[in-house]
Amino acid sequence: MLDYLGQIILSSWQMIIASAAALTAGLALAGLLSVFFNEKTLKKFLGKGKFRDVFYATMIGIPLPLCSCSVLPVAQMLRKSGVRKGATVSFLVSTPETGADSIVLTYTLLGPFMAIIRPVAAFLTAMTAGLVESFYDASPASNESAVDETASSCSCCHSSDDANETDTRPIYVKLIEGIKYAYTTLLADLSPYLLLGFLLSGIVVTFMGSDMSLLPVWLREGWGSYFGAIILGLPLYICATSSTPLAAAFLALGFSPGAVLVFLLVGPATNIASLVVVTRIIGGWSVVRYLLIVVGVSVFCGIFTDWFGQFVVVSSSETAHLHLTEGGGWYSLVTAIGLTSLAGYYTLRSFLRKFKNNINKVDFATQSN
Repeated sequence: MLDYLGQIILSSWQMIIASAAALTAGLALAGLLSVFFNEKTLKKFLGKGKFRDVFYATMIGIPLPLCSCSVLPVAQMLRKSGVRKGATVSFLVSTPETGADSIVLTYTLLGPFMAIIRPVAAFLTAMTAGLVESFYDASPASNESAVDETASSCSCCHSSDDANETDTRPIYVKLIEGIKYAYTTLLADLSPYLLLGFLLSGIVVTFMGSDMSLLPVWLREGWGSYFGAIILGLPLYICATSSTPLAAAFLALGFSPGAVLVFLLVGPATNIASLVVVTRIIGGWSVVRYLLIVVGVSVFCGIFTDWFGQFVVVSSSETAHLHLTEGGGWYSLVTAIGLTSLAGYYTLRSFLRKFKNNINKVDFATQSN
């Protein structure tokens, strides 16, 4: 048992070292983008037309560092502000599937081709979902409040309290705010899921072995591998950034690049926790179409990736395995220690706060009785 635990920790740590430098840069980029692409920007660009809104919502959503939980209050804000359902759906799809930080991390762990095809596939998925929903949708917006505790508990996005005020601060002040936001609010929100992603990758590498013998052959080879990626990704509560090291582990253990892409698209865009809130925002049948399109277009992009891989250089299992096992230089080690320490601190702080809140609720209920 101790041998397995040690191997899990070692495999997870090797993944962190391989990812740390790219993740540090990606977080900084995401923080800077958050200064210029926020709720005020969304309101400015949307409302131009049914199909144009879908395109703008997709393009703005792709670089934003919001996970499948924190995107919900922003999507609800869009609906209440009069944004059509099609644009809301495209934003709900494109935003959690990828982001500036996850693209940088994808380049490091999965190679340049996957770093390009991932946002392209996210664009196609979101555009398709938004256009289909625009075809079915007859109402411009909903004024009902739908975001519950699941959504409001996230802190990945700035508050909209000042959304209608003109920001006249100097550019250097905004840049400093963006960097501060990246390594405080954003990293704090991502930390539990990021650590979970690294831990899961270590578990996968340790227990599945080099031949992934724990998975049936039909779920890891050929057409069945796309279905296997859907089964693995559909229920997981995991963001675009934390899904990347897990995807690298799947690639290293034999999944095709196309199946890995399916996991990268389906995993962040769909999870049971957020789908309950999404249903309240866009409606039941819209969620059915949402899921079918995310899965369908993701599989199509996965098939295309494997076919196109015959003509270009795509990351192989050997390349991914090398990324997971190579040590890296001193900078990678220092950033790995720093990020792990911060992530551990934020995760522990979040746990203690929730524990304290639960204790207070129990005490209040006891006193009331």
